[in-house]
Amino acid sequence: FVVIDEERRADEAGAVKKLCSHAGVGCAQADRLLELGFADDLQHILSSLPRRRQTLLFSATMSGALSSLGESALRTPFVADLAPQDAVARRLTQQYVFVPAAVRDTYLVYLLRQCVEAEQSVIVFTASCRSCELLAAMLSGLGVECAPLHSQQPQRRRAAAVSRLKQGTLSILVATDVAARGLDIPAVEVVINHNVPAAPPDYVHRCGRTARAGRAGRAVTLVTQYDVDVLLAIEERIGSKLQPHEPAEAEVLKALPEVASARREALIALTESGFLERDKERRSGRKAEREEAEGGAGGGAE
Repeated sequence: FVVIDEERRADEAGAVKKLCSHAGVGCAQADRLLELGFADDLQHILSSLPRRRQTLLFSATMSGALSSLGESALRTPFVADLAPQDAVARRLTQQYVFVPAAVRDTYLVYLLRQCVEAEQSVIVFTASCRSCELLAAMLSGLGVECAPLHSQQPQRRRAAAVSRLKQGTLSILVATDVAARGLDIPAVEVVINHNVPAAPPDYVHRCGRTARAGRAGRAVTLVTQYDVDVLLAIEERIGSKLQPHEPAEAEVLKALPEVASARREALIALTESGFLERDKERRSGRKAEREEAEGGAGGGAE
């Protein structure tokens, strides 16, 4: 039996041929594989396997693309829904901080310094690989020890960051949603959403990284003036209201000059390292692949 996830696909040319002798295949995080543009890879792998086989697709969400794949690749599929999609842990405290967009990073630094003082383990979620690297570099420049975790890193580097968080030698992980799927670190006490997730299920999955195994946890979402409608949609979907958390603004903004300086220095460093240019090229490539796939499907599922 062979299991494929979004981090370890059939990277070698001969890998698919070796699969042909197996009677089963399992795809972990199947929704993410499709979101990242690997529908053709999955179809190629599945078409190379014996027709008589067991196929298992594991997913945190049931997207239209995943349903379509199931219909085309599976015979008499059975769907097991193990948990309500929009459920959050009972012992999770959900809060939001309303912040001006221009000083969001300063509020993040303030919250993280409080967590460091309280010796809490934290995952900070952000929207993109670029933002992840930038925030991690900025925080490091401010003396806040952390590690980034995103899909453009080598698997070895990602594994090392997760291992350090599990072992307690690292207390802050800055991550994209690649970490929201499948990470199981019960000791994580706080999740901070640097951005408001556009999709309510993504909010639930991020918050699910804390308050695990019957423990208490806290999720804090930074909400700017541009995010109010998205927050309301999340609250409607999960059936509960986030509680306001109101740090003293004057106290928070004391760090504004040093945060602005650290962000500028981090941006310069990422530019000089070539990361920003590589990220731009990667995003352009992904966009082209998606457009080609949508065109080939006649503009089908979004």
